[in-house]
Amino acid sequence: LALLVLEILMLCSHFSDESNERVINGMRKLSRVRRQKPFECLCDALMLGDIEIKVAVLNLVNNMLSRVGDIDEHQRLRNDLHQRQFGKILSETLKAVQKEVNVIQSKDIMESKHDEMAQTTQLHVERLTELNSLVILTG
Repeated sequence: LALLVLEILMLCSHFSDESNERVINGMRKLSRVRRQKPFECLCDALMLGDIEIKVAVLNLVNNMLSRVGDIDEHQRLRNDLHQRQFGKILSETLKAVQKEVNVIQSKDIMESKHDEMAQTTQLHVERLTELNSLVILTG
């Protein structure tokens, strides 16, 4: 369910500047209701979620950052993410995913199911690395 929600938010943020603004404001409102720092739930998902969740979170953050037209709002969003140490969490996430890939690749996997999982994980790592570059460039 979490993955579906993230994908819907990602699509909404990508659809238009107005819908992106609504996604960002909704995320901030959720944080206030939960009495959390802005975007804490996204950082938690990066630290605790499985690899598909992590990719979806990074796609959402990338869409949010790239669709913000107003420079002041862009800076505010970057500051909110920076206060949550999003960059540090992202780096740790990439290291953990790479370790997971290394463990999978070090085993002699005979079943096609395991081979497929290793390839999917490697694709996710490549996408996470690509999104990390986009988030850093956008920021």
